Amino acid sequence: MAQTRHLVLGLMPRGADPDTHWAAGPWCFDTEEDFFPGWEDSFVFGREPLRDPATLDRAVLMAQSLTVDSIPALGRHLLDLQRRRAEENNPVSTLLGPDEIDLPGVYWETLLTPWACTVARQLVERWLRVRAMVEDWGHLPLHVELLPEDCAFSFATEHDFVMSGALGADWNTWLMSRLLEAVWPERWTRSYALPVCASYGRLIPPEDSGSLKQRLRAWARSCVLRLPCAACGCIRPCAIRWPCSIPAASPMPAALWPPISAARPPV
Repeated sequence: MAQTRHLVLGLMPRGADPDTHWAAGPWCFDTEEDFFPGWEDSFVFGREPLRDPATLDRAVLMAQSLTVDSIPALGRHLLDLQRRRAEENNPVSTLLGPDEIDLPGVYWETLLTPWACTVARQLVERWLRVRAMVEDWGHLPLHVELLPEDCAFSFATEHDFVMSGALGADWNTWLMSRLLEAVWPERWTRSYALPVCASYGRLIPPEDSGSLKQRLRAWARSCVLRLPCAACGCIRPCAIRWPCSIPAASPMPAALWPPISAARPPV
């Protein structure tokens, strides 16, 4: 009887056999390299869709459009969060003004564009990876362990999202689980791991943030670690101000539009 073949979305389980375990991407071996010598050549990996120039151009338009469409909903989400905290008599320091003020669109664009750009790039890149795996392997019998929808992730800053979200195994597994559910191949089987609830980083009050030198160092580090802009490649994401059409061939699943279900923007 043939052994079951597994597609691994997150960290590769120790002792996994390359003949029975395929990797969604190289992040499956992050921090596990010592347990899998020669993993780059011995394991099967999902296709890298962004190596195709046409797909890369399409991904840029999708990320731009998703960013623009998400900012109003993210703004409403932050206002609702502020009101709920006020009702609970637990005021927090935020960048938002009084809740009775109707803040203009340019305010939300300035405040949320860096965060929305980063999240949109992750959604689009993972979506294209998922589509590539389904196209290449959808006809094969594979078993996939997913994370359930009721996971919760909170990131204090954009830097925390990049390091523990975009480059983190749990966040990527949760995100790819939702994307795969939308296009699940008939021949694949699935199981669900226990839900994950995690917070990364912590907000530091201004009075505790250290000297000017420390603040500048933290700011510089955040800029260096920020993912490049999908629109032009610059380190600081651009202020996108125009609507872009999404190619009909690669629509994003409605459940992830906009991306506020499990990732909270820093407030």
